[in-house]
Order: sequence, then structure tokens, then C-alpha cells
Amino acid sequence: MALQFHYRVHTSIDIIEEKLNLESKPTTDTRELFLGLLYSTEEHK
Repeated sequence: MALQFHYRVHTSIDIIEEKLNLESKPTTDTRELFLGLLYSTEEHK
């Protein structure tokens, strides 16, 4: 339970950081970057 919470928190932080980085870049480079798999798949093994 706590591990899932940590995965979600870290995933959310990654998304927020990526959005903030996009805002600080010049407007000519406004493409959305693929974030990929941000959480561990260890619980699915």
C-alpha cells in the first residue's frame, strides 16, 4: 500500500517537473515530450 503511494507521488512529481520545464523553454519548442513508464512494474511481476 505504501509502495503504491510512493510510486504515484514520484510519478506526479515527474509530470509536474516536465510541465514546468516546458513552460520555461522558448515557445518554438512546445512539443509534448513522451514521459514513458514512470512507475515501477515490480508489483506486476
